[in-house]
Amino acid sequence: MLLRFLEQQPAFCAALLSGEVRKTEKEVCTLSEADITSAEKIVNALKPKKVATLVMSEEKSPTISVVAPLHAQLIHDLQESSSDSTMTKEIKSAICLDFSKRYLDDEQEILYMASAIDPRFKALPFLSEDKRQDIYVRVIAEAARSQQRETDADIVPLPNVEDIPVQEDISAGPSKRPRDSFTLADLLGQTYGGAVRPSHTKKNTHDQAEEEMTRYKEAAPMPLAEANPLDWW
Repeated sequence: MLLRFLEQQPAFCAALLSGEVRKTEKEVCTLSEADITSAEKIVNALKPKKVATLVMSEEKSPTISVVAPLHAQLIHDLQESSSDSTMTKEIKSAICLDFSKRYLDDEQEILYMASAIDPRFKALPFLSEDKRQDIYVRVIAEAARSQQRETDADIVPLPNVEDIPVQEDISAGPSKRPRDSFTLADLLGQTYGGAVRPSHTKKNTHDQAEEEMTRYKEAAPMPLAEANPLDWW
């Protein structure tokens, strides 16, 4: 609203100074030069928040992974500078104080983990080195647990052979395969009939997750211009 006013301010002043307005209004209230300067400072101080609002409102595939980087960037952009006026410093200080109260404790950890697995923000430059390592350790542990749950779900216990009821149909007689009918087992069964043993020891889920994380971190980051990190995955 203030920005729009500043853009149209010359027209406003010209209209208020017109003779027609003066005839109907005995006293015309206008903003002083100090008021105009204050409005300009407010607009400049709030610019980072406006840009963030526009970007997120136009996002077609918003993800929770963008919250932590955006939160950190806003705090960075709203730091006081030596050229700021007293009012500008007060505005920035009030906004940063409000931001510092948001996304704490468990919420913060979840946001960091979400950013870590977003190929656009995986470098986590807004965190210290120790904190980055801690977040990646947590992601690896969670990936290992998830993989283990899937593995456990795929294991179906085999029934005891003695518990399987045997049903015989005497009238049917032994089943016979059609004459001149062969299967792949008939052709290659002697060579490939045994179980194939891997040449290496199977790694546990944690080692697998750690290797995948290493490959992921070494891969080039996804460009910010691309819309959806889920497409990358």
